Amino acid sequence: MICTHWQYLITLDDDLHKVSRFIEIDEKNFTTFSIEFVRILLAAGSEIDVVAKILCNSINSTKSYGNIGDYRNTIVNKYPKFPTMVIDVPQYEIQLTPWENWASGMNPDWWEAYNNVKH
Repeated sequence: MICTHWQYLITLDDDLHKVSRFIEIDEKNFTTFSIEFVRILLAAGSEIDVVAKILCNSINSTKSYGNIGDYRNTIVNKYPKFPTMVIDVPQYEIQLTPWENWASGMNPDWWEAYNNVKH
């Protein structure tokens, strides 16, 4: 099953790489929007939801996980440094901390964007 999720990540990465031919991956362009970005955001958010639930179930299979708040509580309790994880993207000289809002009990901004687009 993990292999399937890894392949999906590689596919999303490839999709983002293709978009970068038209919109440079640069902090100055982080507010750029397009239908292709919406598609990638929806696909990535959905996959994160699936994988986070799998991770949570592997941590505690007796609990029910219905939303990102449930994921946050379980994951951060098990892995307290999770919110400080840094993603280094050397090709674009960018460093991201996608889960940093979890340190203050908040959802990531990108998750809010995902939900706004989804609903």
